[in-house]
Amino acid sequence: MVFFIRKPRGSALPISAREMTGDERRYFHEQEKQVDPIPDEFTNYEEAAEFWDKHDTTHYPNKFRTVKVVSELRNRHYEIPIDRDAASASS
Repeated sequence: MVFFIRKPRGSALPISAREMTGDERRYFHEQEKQVDPIPDEFTNYEEAAEFWDKHDTTHYPNKFRTVKVVSELRNRHYEIPIDRDAASASS
């Protein structure tokens, strides 16, 4: 899964924007020896969320790979009616 930050003028900024350097990869490889292994499978989303709440993906650099993503970002517009009393109470 890749997350993007939508920038003004319609551009998108990926959360992770570059490959690691060789030094970074070696450093994290050493760190990898000291972390819990990623389970082969999670029983459910809650189990996966609990694991990743306690672990950092940067501790597992060799478990992920860079992929090229081609996507068409769509601008979405939502209108939500606000009760007149609620709107005037907030000002």
